[in-house]
Amino acid sequence: MECASGDVAAAIWLGPQCGMKAMAATKFKNLCLKTLDEVERTRSAVVITKWGRPVAKLVPCGPEASPLDLASSVFHDKSDPFGTGERWDADLPEI
Repeated sequence: MECASGDVAAAIWLGPQCGMKAMAATKFKNLCLKTLDEVERTRSAVVITKWGRPVAKLVPCGPEASPLDLASSVFHDKSDPFGTGERWDADLPEI
């Protein structure tokens, strides 16, 4: 049985089968820095719980996208997206 990506509730019930580790808030408080190192090393998320109820999810940071990456991901279309292909009076030169 697998849980959907990011499904915190399923991670609590399925535990290791889901691939997401759950940890009580008090344990997280004591092992915070070690847990941060583990998340960075394994690239896997950790769900933080209070009284067995999920309250937060610690996830690894992805690489920062540079502005050039974002600009190159946009489709450059030179056509008029709202055009009908018909000539309008506004398109005619003024006399």
